[in-house]
Amino acid sequence: MAANTRTKAKVQRDRVEITKLYLEGKWQEEIAQLLGVSQEMVSYDLKAVQKQWRDIPQAELTELKAKELAKIDHLEMTYWQAWHDSKKPTESTKQSKQLGSDSGTVEKKTQTKNGNPAYLQGVERCISARVRILGLDAPVRSEIAGADGSPIQAGLSQVTIDAIKSQILGIPISTASSSLALSTEVDG
Repeated sequence: MAANTRTKAKVQRDRVEITKLYLEGKWQEEIAQLLGVSQEMVSYDLKAVQKQWRDIPQAELTELKAKELAKIDHLEMTYWQAWHDSKKPTESTKQSKQLGSDSGTVEKKTQTKNGNPAYLQGVERCISARVRILGLDAPVRSEIAGADGSPIQAGLSQVTIDAIKSQILGIPISTASSSLALSTEVDG
């Protein structure tokens, strides 16, 4: 293994770039090719970065969450303002003059708008991000219900049990039920 010839500053710059590419979803081999380093170096640096992430003190983690939440709040306010602005009516003025005359007409039009739904989608994304950061998106419990809405009972029906007996014993279903019943009576 070759000695590490990177300076601390170079290691730090490499780790920033490797982390950026990693968070973009790039594979280690791809990152190595893009940066002109070995895949092993990328792996080593990623492990070091991931250890730093795990070692972040709880207070610092809370501060980082608060910072991200503040960014989301600001972005959401911007989306809301853009939504309200997109609903404002627009006015247009058309002025016309007749040739050779100083008189003319001025026509004003006001157009109402419904608003751009893309801004509301942005608000929705902000809310989703906030919920994820706060851990409020717990899984929802669901059950499969029968035709009448009651829970489905797990277990085997008598028909299924008879079919299994028939396969094991190699005899027709009706005979399997009666022969097994006889054998259990004798054994019991």
